[in-house]
Amino acid sequence: MRKTYSNENDKLLLTIKDACQITGLCYNTMRKVLNEPSCTFKKKIGNRVYIYKPKFKKWLEKGI
Repeated sequence: MRKTYSNENDKLLLTIKDACQITGLCYNTMRKVLNEPSCTFKKKIGNRVYIYKPKFKKWLEKGI
């Protein structure tokens, strides 16, 4: 059985656009952050890039 998410807070993986809305950064800036080798919250699934929310939140708390 597949779990459906009714709330944004339930998601473990965010899209780049979701992360842009959370941080206020533009799409291109977020892509640059994700392409850095020190980025620990990027998850690739096929050709798609997602952001692992728990690690992303820790990164935000530490400071952009």
